[in-house]
Amino acid sequence: MRNGLFLVLLFLAIRLNAQVGVKFQVTYQDRALALNDTLTDSVTQEKIVFKTVKFYISNPELVNGNQVICSDPKPFHLLDLEFPESLSWNLPCAKTGFSAFRFGFGIDSLTNVSGAFGDDLDPVNGMYWAWQSGYINCKLEGYASFSTARDHAFEYHLGGYSGIQKAYQTVVFPVGKTNQLTVLLDLEAFIRQVDMQHLSHLMSPSETAAKLALVLSQSFE
Repeated sequence: MRNGLFLVLLFLAIRLNAQVGVKFQVTYQDRALALNDTLTDSVTQEKIVFKTVKFYISNPELVNGNQVICSDPKPFHLLDLEFPESLSWNLPCAKTGFSAFRFGFGIDSLTNVSGAFGDDLDPVNGMYWAWQSGYINCKLEGYASFSTARDHAFEYHLGGYSGIQKAYQTVVFPVGKTNQLTVLLDLEAFIRQVDMQHLSHLMSPSETAAKLALVLSQSFE
């Protein structure tokens, strides 16, 4: 009897503490990206250096179709390549039967119009436009040999939460039965799409920023 009770309690403890690991990795042309490394584009042979890569992931959840199997108790994560520990965390989930990992790329409109918050949404993180009353969904900064700006610099601060300027995107990432999710964000498509010879700096919400955010949201794999 005692052995049976022990096994039941052990099973319940395991279920209650079950987790699914989540890990994001930023890449360029299938190569893991590190800040300040000089990359050589294999197609154009141009040089690229990323100095800042930061972006928000919102409301992570494991789903099966439209059914939510598990939700992350922390609704907003600021991922920053400067702090590798920010790229991974554990999502408590004692259930199975999920087929996809769903998350928001950026910050939704309701949160944007509700003012500034704390934790990962704290303005001290440098991802909030006080003058614009909204969050920056993604920051990409660095240098590229094909940028015509001074010192070949580029800065893209992508955000916006209404109308044609809405940059928030929902991403559904198919997964199999696993307890460890690895999600790659390949920046190659973004570099191909943006025209640094004519637009090397984008620092406010716009239709162009929304389009570039869509490109990034479609670059998860």
